[in-house]
Amino acid sequence: MVDEEIGFIEEEWNCGLLALLDAFSLSGLNIDYDTLRENYFNLGFELYSFGITSVHLALLAKEFDFDVTLKTSSKWLKGIYEYANNRIRTRVRLSYESSTTLKAMKMFIKLGGKIYFTTRAKKGNISDVNFSIRKGNINILCVNANQYYGIDEEWNHYIVVKKNDNPKYDFAVVDSLRNIGELWYDDWDKYLKKAERYDWQLWCGDLIELTKNN
Repeated sequence: MVDEEIGFIEEEWNCGLLALLDAFSLSGLNIDYDTLRENYFNLGFELYSFGITSVHLALLAKEFDFDVTLKTSSKWLKGIYEYANNRIRTRVRLSYESSTTLKAMKMFIKLGGKIYFTTRAKKGNISDVNFSIRKGNINILCVNANQYYGIDEEWNHYIVVKKNDNPKYDFAVVDSLRNIGELWYDDWDKYLKKAERYDWQLWCGDLIELTKNN
């Protein structure tokens, strides 16, 4: 895979929103970061300390008239999905993160968004990404920073993948962190090289598929 750039550089940024901007740009929809963030706030959510979940991103994309499918192997999200569909009866109080994700999930489903739960967590699900690209979808992936960059930290990051013009590679990566990671990491070049050598057969994160409605 080859990294490409779409230049969304912000001093105060959220990687999920930046990835969504990259995806929108690839589809021909050009809006600025502040507009996207305002639309997100208007849905009744905040940019939380734990970041932004794939469900919130999928909902936001749906608001911009995309067909959106979320594929995940997350047991946490599956539990929230079952709760949202009244398949789980519990008196346990949900955490704040789970509560806001539950709200976003209900809104997403009501708008016609689709959620599929995969069982390939141990084998990886990059085949889903390749298939989605062949269908012409724009795809947002959630990667683990420790696995993807080799950073000795545990946090998730959103990137965009698209069809690669070079037949040698399955797809190209668009990473909003590429040009600004050096602001936080002295060895950023080393981490980028690690990302370029990443074994995608090991990837098993969330996949958000976007298709622009005609």
